[in-house]
Amino acid sequence: MSNFRKMEGRKNKQLGVLLGIAGVVLFSSKAIFAKKIYAFDTDALDIIALRMWFALPFYMIFLFLDRKEICRITRKDGFSVVVMGIIGYYLASYFDFSGLTYISASLERLILFTYPTFVVVFGLFLFKRSVSKKQVLAILITYIGVLIIFSPYMKVNNITDDLLTGLVFKGGFFVFLSAICYALFLAWSQDVMSRISVRLFTTLSMIVSTICIMVHYTISGQHDLLNLDSEVYGYGFTIAIIATLLPSYFISASVKKIGASQLSIIGALGPVSTISLAYLFLGEQLSLVQGLGAFVIIIGVFGVKK
Repeated sequence: MSNFRKMEGRKNKQLGVLLGIAGVVLFSSKAIFAKKIYAFDTDALDIIALRMWFALPFYMIFLFLDRKEICRITRKDGFSVVVMGIIGYYLASYFDFSGLTYISASLERLILFTYPTFVVVFGLFLFKRSVSKKQVLAILITYIGVLIIFSPYMKVNNITDDLLTGLVFKGGFFVFLSAICYALFLAWSQDVMSRISVRLFTTLSMIVSTICIMVHYTISGQHDLLNLDSEVYGYGFTIAIIATLLPSYFISASVKKIGASQLSIIGALGPVSTISLAYLFLGEQLSLVQGLGAFVIIIGVFGVKK
């Protein structure tokens, strides 16, 4: 009986790893689709609005299927789901796509990849977890890598360079905010998903996010979702299904099966996947200095996780 349980546990972990890999790779593709959409004179709010509108009908179907389970959710867990929907899917997405307006998809993914360092910081200040000297060293190594990546933009010779530097740092700042939100979401969600099913948790979080995005879109008063180029709608539908709907369930299921810490290790595929896709579909290339910075970041993040 014990051998059977071990085999089941091993299969469960293997499935969790596969789901995590699929989720990370699919999520990585969102930056590529976003860059394609930006070519049609759109902004971050247009993208996340299209993304969530196309995905919403599917989430509503899942909500209907899980309607009986909703009644068993406590007020505390319900509050947590709302907060995580706002932080993890609304704010993190908005900051991420805002950052992509100013920087390349490859650079965006490398900055976003620093989120495990924020998980450690949250553990120290919010959950009173101890931080080892090795973790502190690994965090320092990670941010040395970030400095290396940004070093080419720290030397300005004329007004044009100065303007470019300002835009790159602005984009990087937005993506850092996204990484902070995502780290908080991951750290908090594992506990809640021990009491709520993965599908219902993801569904409710995404619906909360959609409501926030639509309120934001309406208040802005500067957009018209019904008068965009036909290709934008095609990319919007693709990013909704391929880079949002599927990976959102894959990632949540993976967290439940193998935990947020193990998933963060799989997350190392994110930068590699985005850089590869950006090279194939956008023609982006990292410079030698940025490649070195990327290597240092990956080493530092692995140190944090270890």
